[in-house]
Amino acid sequence: MVLRWVLRVGGRQASVLAAAFLEDPLCSFAGDPLTEDEVLSALDYLREHALVERVVTDAEVAVLITAQGTRCVLAGGTVNDFLSRQPTGGDTYNIAASHGFVAGSQHVIQNNNFGLDASKLAEFAQQVRQFAPSLGVSAEEQSQLILGAEVLEETAATDVPEPTRVRAAFDRLNATLTAIGTATPGLTMLVGAGQSACQAVFGA
Repeated sequence: MVLRWVLRVGGRQASVLAAAFLEDPLCSFAGDPLTEDEVLSALDYLREHALVERVVTDAEVAVLITAQGTRCVLAGGTVNDFLSRQPTGGDTYNIAASHGFVAGSQHVIQNNNFGLDASKLAEFAQQVRQFAPSLGVSAEEQSQLILGAEVLEETAATDVPEPTRVRAAFDRLNATLTAIGTATPGLTMLVGAGQSACQAVFGA
């Protein structure tokens, strides 16, 4: 979502002010505008994976899409779809003394002693994206579901996922699912999968 906006507004050679995204209609989820912190966090994630470059000028943050970022947008799908196709490697580290977070990435997986596994919610988000076109919902509802799934997947798959942001992204996506009036087997399956994933991550 953010990466596509950077390419659309700035093209392949011009940097764009990060704050400008806050004024874009795409800067929302299920009718709620994203916060500046959420946008900056998403841009930091993109920068960590060499999809954008961060430029600071006159105390304002601007970003410039990289060649890798351009390839990601043109490939279609989500950022995590693109990154998952890149060469992977690395080891698994279990950090018993870690508190308050769990981080999963294609290079390193960290597990804290609370058993938080953010990848379960990333998997749920992928299911929503896969089944959204077959739910028989309106184009607007389908767009909201896919956007919400992308936000959740990217939030859950960051190197150091923040529990409050992951939970907020899940709650928004779950609210969009449960607001669909017509019950279908596919919708029932997704709602159940979401509840299971949430319980696995947060225990409730």
